[in-house]
Amino acid sequence: MLKCVILIPIGNSIDGQLIPQLLELQTWCNQNNSKILTIYGRPHNFARNGLATGLKGFTNPSPPDAEWLIWIDSDIVFTIKQLEDLLSINEKHKFVSGWYQSNISDEVMCGNMDKDYFDKYQSMPFLSAKSLIEETNKNIGFAIKVDFVGFGFCKIHRSIIEKMEYPYFTLNLQEYSGYKDISAEDVSFCQNCNNQTGIRPIVVGRLKVGHLKNIII
Repeated sequence: MLKCVILIPIGNSIDGQLIPQLLELQTWCNQNNSKILTIYGRPHNFARNGLATGLKGFTNPSPPDAEWLIWIDSDIVFTIKQLEDLLSINEKHKFVSGWYQSNISDEVMCGNMDKDYFDKYQSMPFLSAKSLIEETNKNIGFAIKVDFVGFGFCKIHRSIIEKMEYPYFTLNLQEYSGYKDISAEDVSFCQNCNNQTGIRPIVVGRLKVGHLKNIII
């Protein structure tokens, strides 16, 4: 069995700026009983379900033959040191994530499902980048349990997939305060995981990774 499989869903392309880190990642995999698995050009929920089954799909939805499933989105900027740090987090935590932002606001792509907060603001509370940095500066081991994380840089143990029902990445219907909408596939996975296994993700404050975005100026 492999130590880990690096799962990288690819939308339409990979930015050339990120090729060096992927070459480093391949070298690391060759040296650490690991491999990279990708899928290209499929909607997020289909891509993640495909990767979570080692591209076998619904006919054999067991996880890839690896102890750890490491999810790294194709637009995440990371280092091998951060990858090794992610893997080093206490093994009693089966679902661990770094964190990143999608825009220049203070919002981090992880947070909690809070009905009272939604009633007031019509959105769910995301974690604050400023707060995560402040807490980590006070305690380098700072980590916090949340209800959902983006899947840009996280690890899950194969035992989680083995306890869950396929499809793992759904688009869950949400209904709060008379409003209806669907959650993204990563948020839905976190809900499904908690409902089916009782496990919620842990966000590690020191594991801040970059998120490559293009802007018009």
